[in-house]
Amino acid sequence: MTTTWSPEAYGELTRILTHLPVHWRFFVKSKIFEAIGAHEGRSLDLDDLLTLDFLADLWREVEIRFPRAPREQLLRELVRSQIGL
Repeated sequence: MTTTWSPEAYGELTRILTHLPVHWRFFVKSKIFEAIGAHEGRSLDLDDLLTLDFLADLWREVEIRFPRAPREQLLRELVRSQIGL
């Protein structure tokens, strides 16, 4: 069965990937797909992803570091925290 992404979830993925250096995009996309593999067959959005404990913990750390940042910046910072940028 193939996961169907909502337009919002696909938009979030696109925004994350477009802010990364080209040579990191495939790796990060693969890691995101790997992380959500357990949710196969459902439509996913960021809130669904944040139900995964390890992502929720990372998200909270980013929110603490950037308390007034908009959600798009928080997403970029989450990714940066994982790839060392």
